[in-house]
Amino acid sequence: MRFPENKTLEEWRQSSGQDKDSVVSDPQFRAPLEGDFRLKNLEAARQIGFVPFETKAGSRVLPPMGAFPPCAFPAPPNPNYWRLNPEDQTVGSAPRVKKNAIFRNIVISNQTAASGSKSLAFDPTKASEINVYPGVDVRKGLVVSAFAFALRLGAGAKWSHLWHGSGGTEGPKLSVADGKLQANGQFLTDVPADTWMNFRVTCPLGLRYSGRYQISIAVAGEKAPRDFDLPVAGGKAFGEVNSWDFSTPAQGEAGQTVAAPKVGMDDLVIGPNLTN
Repeated sequence: MRFPENKTLEEWRQSSGQDKDSVVSDPQFRAPLEGDFRLKNLEAARQIGFVPFETKAGSRVLPPMGAFPPCAFPAPPNPNYWRLNPEDQTVGSAPRVKKNAIFRNIVISNQTAASGSKSLAFDPTKASEINVYPGVDVRKGLVVSAFAFALRLGAGAKWSHLWHGSGGTEGPKLSVADGKLQANGQFLTDVPADTWMNFRVTCPLGLRYSGRYQISIAVAGEKAPRDFDLPVAGGKAFGEVNSWDFSTPAQGEAGQTVAAPKVGMDDLVIGPNLTN
């Protein structure tokens, strides 16, 4: 064995001051070419304090598995991409989320709720809007394809929901006016006033995009959901989502006394596991 500058161990020690306690010696394995690395002569090994180990067990003899303490693993993360829970937020304040959403003229309210005691109240005297923006993996359809939310509309309230795509294309498109729910401009069903309804809008994106989407509506007091299978407004040109939008126009005059918000939303969740 040679050291830097082709020096012997002794020459290296003198010039560098290193490896004073190192030992260079033939380990004398029994049959290394056959995978037998047991030592023929233990004398050199004893000089450096080396303790032979069982090579057939891999690198060392493992203790029984019961000798290891139990290990607790954290729970897997919730696969949902985005959610808004108003329960831990202040009444009268604007909604807060960790990422990718804008709220206009919407506040936390405790007047009514689909679950818990708080919900989102749209200002009936101003145009109000929620815009949620996905990350690249969601936009391309690699992670998520559904949006769930609870909706409550007062008599005469107007409301709309749209999946915006690239280049101005449109995906699922819902609207309510005069108590009637429309999709892509076509009438679907009547909706009751002042009643919470749980919506689930599902539209596979990316390579899974089929040009169709599904709406499921569970209305409080009804045993079976109202289900619809519909063509996407943008047809083949859609396929990825740039934003999810909810909006209402101004539905009252400024300064007018309004007993309760005409539009409320709750339990907004985007993801494959649409539970709260």
